[in-house]
Order: sequence, then C-alpha cells, then structure tokens
Amino acid sequence: MTLWEFIETKLLPLFGEITPYALERVRDTFWIVLGLICVHFLVYLPYKGLMCLLHKCKWKGKWFV
Repeated sequence: MTLWEFIETKLLPLFGEITPYALERVRDTFWIVLGLICVHFLVYLPYKGLMCLLHKCKWKGKWFV
C-alpha cells in the first residue's frame, strides 16, 4: 500500500464524500507538495551545506531556508 492509497482509503473518508474531480485535484496537489519537499531536503539543503563547508556562503543558522 502506497502513501497515497493509505491517505485515500483511511484519511479522506473522515472528511465526508469527495467528488472524483476534487479527489484528482487533491492527489495532484499531494504529489506536487511531496515532490517539493523531497527536492528541498535532498537537493537544496545538501547544496547549501556544501557551499557553507566551502565557505562560499554563510549558513546563518537557517536550517530550512
């Protein structure tokens, strides 16, 4: 069972009936947000950390931005 299947079968019914069009929009939004989170933590933060180690830019205590 994938993460989306779990959300679709267990969590979304708690909010009542959802039309197929709205369900498709929620699914698309979910995958976009999940993709952005993955890019942030797997690409952006390691890049900022590497640049900080090379003394190209200052980290300034910002761990998420």
